[in-house]
Amino acid sequence: MQNQDQQELPTTLEQALHQLSVERAASRIREEVLVMRSADDLRTVVTTFFQEIIGLGVETVQCNLSFFDEEAGLVRSYTAMEDPGKYGISWMPPSGEKLAPGVVGGYLEESLDKWPPLVLEEWRAGKAMFESRIAEENEFVMDLRAENPDLERYPPFTGEWITHNVPFTHGIVGFAEKEHREEHTAIVQALAEALSLGYLRFLDFHAIEAARQKLIDELEEELQTAHDMQMRLMPVESPQIPNLDIAGRCLTANHVGGDFFQYYPQDDKLTLCMADVTGHAMEAAIPVVMFSGILESQIELAEDLDALFARLNRTLCKTLDDRTFVCFAMADLDLASRRLNLANGGCPYPYHYRAATGDIAEIQVEAYPLGIRPDTAYPSIEIHLEPGDRLVLCSDGIVEAADAEDQLFGFERIAATIRQGCADDLSSEDLLQYLLAAVEKFTGDVPRADDQTVVVLTVQK
Repeated sequence: MQNQDQQELPTTLEQALHQLSVERAASRIREEVLVMRSADDLRTVVTTFFQEIIGLGVETVQCNLSFFDEEAGLVRSYTAMEDPGKYGISWMPPSGEKLAPGVVGGYLEESLDKWPPLVLEEWRAGKAMFESRIAEENEFVMDLRAENPDLERYPPFTGEWITHNVPFTHGIVGFAEKEHREEHTAIVQALAEALSLGYLRFLDFHAIEAARQKLIDELEEELQTAHDMQMRLMPVESPQIPNLDIAGRCLTANHVGGDFFQYYPQDDKLTLCMADVTGHAMEAAIPVVMFSGILESQIELAEDLDALFARLNRTLCKTLDDRTFVCFAMADLDLASRRLNLANGGCPYPYHYRAATGDIAEIQVEAYPLGIRPDTAYPSIEIHLEPGDRLVLCSDGIVEAADAEDQLFGFERIAATIRQGCADDLSSEDLLQYLLAAVEKFTGDVPRADDQTVVVLTVQK
């Protein structure tokens, strides 16, 4: 009895060590699947599976993971096999690539209808299958060998093999050996179960990602709709007025923003304005839409700027919350006399280029932004525009545009850029483009942090 126990002990120990090796291999496969983020990662999984079963003594030269998608009617197969280069052969499987040292792989997507019904029936029943396959009697193999005679030296495509199909929840694991061994099928079955558990987690992750992407796409579509609505608040074309050249542009930092500009041509005058609501994106976009409607209704009262600003301010103090206000600049130009009245509540000072002297000056009139204090007074200033003069309004997104080192574009660069563009006698549109291009060159790859709006008025010579 003692001798019998001593003989059985090594066998029992070997079985325990073997089982431990299988469990460790299954754990590695499960971990590989759990970190998947796309179906392409299955190329790595099939490589690991192939290497693990060889390490556990399965004498195969290839391994297939075939996933059945009955809803789509497709089979997606990932293959790992011995590198043909080992035998001096340059052939690669369909969509082939080197997966690891000594291992190549491929991918094939085909209709579920092309698979033998018996294989699908056995898979649905959870039964493993094996059958003898003689390479020289296989039409697919012989076609490959006809195209590349060197494949006659490639073991998977020569002689007789026993092919095995081991089922798991989502498909089958295929491998081939020279003889059928139940213990090898059991090894593959254990690893296939680990694959199935991990793949189920991947499908859950994929479903969550798909739902998240769908939500993102819907939000993107809604934001684009909001952007289009906001852009429609601003002029598509500039008014055509004799002896005047007008251009404006608003570049939002996000899909939507808080900047706004508009022109209001009347019989004997032109009114142009620019607004910048505090905040960014939707936080600013909704108030700017509201302000546009309020302004549209108030502008028809034909009041002077002081009274119009005061009325707008009182309305916004009642309407906006304590954290929201509107920086607003407006200019009235008398078309006959070219006298321009300008009021400004919180916007950067507008620039006046004087063609006669070639100098540029900031029009320094200021007051609180609209919506802060209901009793704020809004003075205006009058200047006279001569032929060749320019008036340029810029939002703070131009002034505060920053480069990679957090240096601001600033007032001096704006003035210098406008002066140079005017000296080159650029049109209003070209001057606007020139200024925006200078800002873009200065900031480089730094994303736009705030909306950027420019309005240019030129009195033609």
